[in-house]
Amino acid sequence: MDPITVFEHILSVMLQIAIIGLIGFFALRKGIIKESALLGLSRLVTEIAFPCYIFVHITKNIEIKSVLNLFWLPLGCCVLLFLGFILAWSYLKIDKKIEEKGEFTLLVTFHNAVYLPIPLIMSLFSQAQQHKMFLYLFAFNIPFSALLFTVGPHVLNRSRGFKFSWRRLFNNPVIAVLFSLFLAATGLHRYIPNTVELSLEMVSKITVPLVMMIIGGIILINYRAPKPAHPLTILKISFLKIIVIPFIVLGLILLFKIPYEFAVLFMIQACMPSASTLPLIARNENADYKLTGTTIFWSYLLSLITIPLFIALYFLSIR
Repeated sequence: MDPITVFEHILSVMLQIAIIGLIGFFALRKGIIKESALLGLSRLVTEIAFPCYIFVHITKNIEIKSVLNLFWLPLGCCVLLFLGFILAWSYLKIDKKIEEKGEFTLLVTFHNAVYLPIPLIMSLFSQAQQHKMFLYLFAFNIPFSALLFTVGPHVLNRSRGFKFSWRRLFNNPVIAVLFSLFLAATGLHRYIPNTVELSLEMVSKITVPLVMMIIGGIILINYRAPKPAHPLTILKISFLKIIVIPFIVLGLILLFKIPYEFAVLFMIQACMPSASTLPLIARNENADYKLTGTTIFWSYLLSLITIPLFIALYFLSIR
């Protein structure tokens, strides 16, 4: 694909995502959606709609032999998260002035691993290729949710007062991936009643547009919180997250000559801004959710340009 065409195409998709997010932003600001309702919708997506999305895509489009080649994808996710963690840890060793060390570390480590990549994959690949790419995406992110909701609170609490929870480790999206792969590997997915499959598919279709609206609303909730966030800290986090990490990953992709489909997946993941659920985790743990909210606001805004730029840069490098 021509890099300029890729840049324009991805930029168009990112602007569409931003517009949907603004609708959620506007709905909350005008009181059409209350904050409590928004948080309820967020749980609806993460605990019901998105697991249905995973289940439908895997069971409808699975290739049994593909499952056996996916074992290293979760490992790739762990490597990417570890890269972010090491960058944050190294920088905090140099810059002693940053007080919000836990928040800084999580914002650099954890990215929007699923919801933003879905429309980008849909824009870059044909319908037939999308099914395989979604399988790769879901397999890649098996460790992500488990680590986000276990390691996340642990880092924010700096190991004090944190109780490990198996339920957090095996949350609904992780269970959906593992259960779907089990059905596919055993051939039991062929016996799912058509009525059940169609019902789950209908529920799954609300995932992408609804989550974009929720992200817009969550950003507003946290952006107008009373505690100020230091602009320089936000700039440092954003620079590490959406500039440094994509550069490093692009270099690794070219160095190890990773195959095209996996390379695009890794590049998309590396370009993502900080995870939109981090403010909710920060709130639950009485951490600085103002910093997380405003950082996500600016990292999402800047990523409108950086995501198309880095993906186009990848396509330029393989010409």
